[in-house]
Amino acid sequence: MAPLIVGIQGPTCCGKSTLVKGLSAKHTNVEILAQDSYYHPEPTKFVHVRGHHTPDFDHPDSVNYDELVQDLQYKHQNMPSDMVLVLEGTMLSSRKEVRELVDVWIFLNSDKDLCASRRAQRSYELYPDVHGYFDDHAWPAVMQLTWHSIKEFLLTRECDRQTGKSHLKANAKVYLTCADVAKEQLLTQVSGLIGLSN
Repeated sequence: MAPLIVGIQGPTCCGKSTLVKGLSAKHTNVEILAQDSYYHPEPTKFVHVRGHHTPDFDHPDSVNYDELVQDLQYKHQNMPSDMVLVLEGTMLSSRKEVRELVDVWIFLNSDKDLCASRRAQRSYELYPDVHGYFDDHAWPAVMQLTWHSIKEFLLTRECDRQTGKSHLKANAKVYLTCADVAKEQLLTQVSGLIGLSN
């Protein structure tokens, strides 16, 4: 049997990394695979924001998904079956190879202003956010992908009965969860959703 694979996706600065680190600290059978570890070393995509030509780190092509998928497939084939592999990122659902392996999807929803305030406190030394990047691009790009994925996943379940085709792994579960709660509350809730004892 293969390990359980969980995909946690949500907008920038909504608390994904904090959540998965909490899962790993609380449960010894949890391993993390983070999208942030797979960004290309140099920008591959650019976008115009309020007159600025700036790197686009919220486009799926900015991530080396070939390498991420290779690592994911290796862990899927070689990790013990009692392990839980947790993927976290903003754009995981954009890749077919990822969708076909994830057993449980947890989409985190968060308040835009809260995420913006957290992002403003971060320091991106090489490529700092230009004015308007979050509001005009980072937030809408990721939220559009997330809501499209949720809608597609739900519609796919209806189509499966007619065509047998799916954008998801068979029997994959999909949850939408509010991230704007106390850390321990979110940790307990997500642990329950993926079957980890508290």
